[in-house]
Amino acid sequence: MRAARVKKCKVCKADFKPYQTMQKVCSPSCAAKFASNETRKQYKREALEYRKRTETKKSQLSKAQAAVNGYIRTRDKGKPCISCEGFKVKSSLHGSILHAGHWHGRGAYPSLRFVLWNIHLQCAHCNEHLGGHVIGYEAGLAKKFGREWVEKRKQQGREWKPNHYSKKDLERIATLFRAKDRLYKRLFRGD
Repeated sequence: MRAARVKKCKVCKADFKPYQTMQKVCSPSCAAKFASNETRKQYKREALEYRKRTETKKSQLSKAQAAVNGYIRTRDKGKPCISCEGFKVKSSLHGSILHAGHWHGRGAYPSLRFVLWNIHLQCAHCNEHLGGHVIGYEAGLAKKFGREWVEKRKQQGREWKPNHYSKKDLERIATLFRAKDRLYKRLFRGD
C-alpha cells in the first residue's frame, strides 16, 4: 500500500497525513470551522445569484449608464468642457467637477443614451445649472469635428431607432465599458 502524502490543513495550515484521499482538514474542530466557512461561502454565492436574478431593469440601466459615463470621463480626461471650453475648478453640490454630458438628452432621446458621439466631457455648471448648455455644446462639437459632422449627427439623432435593452444587454454594456475604462486607464496612465 502506498503511503499517504502530507497535506496542509485548510483551516489551521498545519501539516497532516490524511486518512482519506479527499480529507482537507486535520481534526474534527477544524472540520467544523471548515464546514461553517463553506456554508458561509455557499450562502454568499446564492445571495449574489439571487440579487442578480431579482435586480430591476432600472438599476441595471443606471449601472450601465455609470459605466459609460466613467469611460467618457477617462477618455476625455484633461480636455476642456465641450460647452464652455473651460476647466471649471469649483465642484457642484454633488461633489463631481466633470460630468459626461449628453448632447441629445437622455429624456428626449433615450435611444442615444449609450451612443459615444452623443456624450462628451462637460463641466458640472454647464450640465446641471445650464441644462446641458446645448448651444455651447453644439458650437464645441462644430469646432472639434466641423459643422458638416454636426448636421449629419443631428439628422442621425432624429432617425435613430429606439433601443429596447434586455437585462442581459445592459449587463453586457456595463461590463464592456468598465473593461474599456480599465484598458484606457492602463494604456494612457501617464496622462
